[in-house]
This record gives sequence, structure tokens and C-alpha cells, in this order.
Amino acid sequence: MKNKILSIALVFMILPALTPAIQAQSDYEIVQSFKEKYRQLEEDIKNPQSLEELDGIYDRINSFREEYTVHRELLDRSLYPDNFNTSFEKLTNAYNVKKNDFTQIDILQVEVTGLREQLDTLNRHNEVLLNRVEILEKQSKSDKSRLAQLERTIGELRVSLQKRDEMVMNMIDSLLPQPYRERELSPQEKQEIYSKLGKENVLYNVKRLLSDNIRFIEITKLYPEDVDEIKEQQEDFARLWRSIGPKMVEIYSGKGDANYLKDIDLTFTQWKDALNQGIWDAVNSEFSKYDIKLSKFSSGKNFTEAVTSFINDEIKNADVKSKDAAIATYKDFADSAWYGGVKPEWVSNLIDYNMLSEAQKDTIEKKISEWNEKVSPAGMNYLYIIIAVVVIVAILFFFFRKRSGPKTETNEV
Repeated sequence: MKNKILSIALVFMILPALTPAIQAQSDYEIVQSFKEKYRQLEEDIKNPQSLEELDGIYDRINSFREEYTVHRELLDRSLYPDNFNTSFEKLTNAYNVKKNDFTQIDILQVEVTGLREQLDTLNRHNEVLLNRVEILEKQSKSDKSRLAQLERTIGELRVSLQKRDEMVMNMIDSLLPQPYRERELSPQEKQEIYSKLGKENVLYNVKRLLSDNIRFIEITKLYPEDVDEIKEQQEDFARLWRSIGPKMVEIYSGKGDANYLKDIDLTFTQWKDALNQGIWDAVNSEFSKYDIKLSKFSSGKNFTEAVTSFINDEIKNADVKSKDAAIATYKDFADSAWYGGVKPEWVSNLIDYNMLSEAQKDTIEKKISEWNEKVSPAGMNYLYIIIAVVVIVAILFFFFRKRSGPKTETNEV
């Protein structure tokens, strides 16, 4: 009995010393448990598979808050620089941002049906216009009265293509909005997006966009203002494709039509190549106006070689041709085609597009100067100067002679 009383007394003596340690251990566990559950909710908010799942997370946030409200003072001390309220404000804000993403996605996807119908109509309309332009281009070569109709049709086609291109971009934005591009997609999400992309014929319409723009370049003559516009279109498309390309590869991985993505990459490259060739063809047409036939060129190097080769032949044949014929060819090439058309309209753009270098331009103009010296020799220039000086001297001689001629004398009265 005496031992039992001693044991109880000992417990009561030790207990006050142990209580703070036990309490500290309990507080630590509460804080750590809070932080662990908080981190888990943060992660779950980032990757919900649906709006319903996200709403379930919101319910968990509310339950979590209720569970730890009794420990508010402890958490206020332990979560510095945050506190109990600010921690839950952050969770709620993250939830609202993610919910807004889902709402935006739902709205965009509802818009797709209307876009698809408009897109189908525009595709058919553009096909009719492309065929009409091609026919009018051929007819206008023999019937100049068709030119005005051709220009009107090209203008209508240009506007219609731009409208269709914008619709395709909007459709892609609707089916694969920004939130989907910035995170890992679940297998279920990939399948849903794949099904929607297929249903709306998105890849077909993207390739159709590229193919129609290539055909537009091939059947029309380009002007500098056209090129700036098309370059901007290409940059917009490239920016969008860079944004969605990796995610599209991820979605189509293992699918039977995965090669369609490679076709689109290839067709986009062909569009850029077609534009470059269209520019060179437009430059060549400036020379063709004056019946100047240059060898085919598709780069600044080819162009410089074609021009210098033509000029070298003309310099070589200058002594064989009549003087008038040699000078006429030079004037057509240098004064009319180069300095009158190509240089003011195209050269600065070609340099800006990295299609022609300053050195290549200087090479061409140096060769033109060499040609000028051949068809208009320095000796002839001096002769013209001497003749001009003689004429001026003769005019001055007669002018001063007239002023210094005999005057009529008057008799004094």
C-alpha cells in the first residue's frame, strides 16, 4: 500500500514537467498535418479532370477550414508570413481561377458548332473564287477587258480567305484553349479533345487553309503590299502552331492520323516557299514587261547570277548589235525595269525579307554601270560635253555682241 501511494505521488510530481513537452509535440503535429493537407489541396486544384471534380475540391476546402478553425491561433503563429485566413484566401483564389478556365472552355466549345457551319460555307465560296480567278487570269492575257473583273474577284477572294483563316484560328482556340496548352492532360482529356478535333475536321481545315493560300499565290501576281499582308498571316499561323503543336503531337500520339500533323508542317513550309517564289516571279514580271528574258531564279544568289549573266551577254554583243538597239535594250533594262520598277518597289523589301543582300544589290548596280560605259563610251560623253560647251559659247557670243552693237547717235541742237 505504501509503495502504491509512493508511485502515485511520483506520477503527480513528474506530470507537470512532461505536460509542456507533450503539448509542444501535439502542436507540431497539428501544424504539420495542416501543411500536408494544404499542399495536397493546392496540387488537386491544379489538375482537376472536370468542373464536377473541381467543385468537389471546393467542398473539401470548406471542410478543411472547419476542421482547423479551432487551431486558428496556433496556425496564425506557425504559418508566418501567412496566417489562417490568408492561407484559405489563396486556396479560394486558385479555385476561382481554375473554375474560370473551365467556364471559358465550355463557352468556347459551344461556339464551335456555329463556326463549323460558317467555315464550311466559306470553304465552298473560296473554292468557287479560286477557280474563277484562275480562269480570268488566263482570259485576261488575250482579253484585256477581263482585267477589271479579275482585280475585283482577287479582292473578294483575298477578303474571303482572310475571314476563313480567322475562323480556323478561332476554332482551334475554342477546342484547345490556353489552359489546356499549359498543363499535362489526362488520358481522358486527350481522348475528348481528339474526338472533338476529329468531329470538327480541324486538321483538314488547317491543311485546307494552307493549301488555299498556296494556290492564291500561284494563280495571282503579287504586289509589295500583298507580301507584307501574307508575311503577317504566316507569322500569326506560326505563332499559333508553335503554341499548340506540342500538345497536338501529345493528343495524336499513337493515333492513325498522327501523320496529318507532319503533313501540316510540310504544307506550311510549302506556303513559305510559294510566297518566296511568288515574290521572285513578280520581280521577273517587271523585266518581262520590256521583253527581257532572264534565266529562272528563286534566290538572291540565282537572281544576281541571272542579271549579271544577261548583262554580260549584252556587253559581249554590244559591238555586234546596232548602236540604237544596244542603247534601247540598256534603257529598257536599267532605266525602266531596274530603276523604274524593281528597285523602288521590291529591292528594299527583298533585303528586309533576307532574300537579297546589300552586296548582291551592289553587284547588280556595278554591272549595270559597266554596261552603261559600254553602250555610252566615255569618249562619246566627252564629245557631247564639247558640243554642249560650243553651243553655250556661241549663244553667249551672240548675246554679248547684240548688247555691244553700234548705237544710234543723236545730233546736238
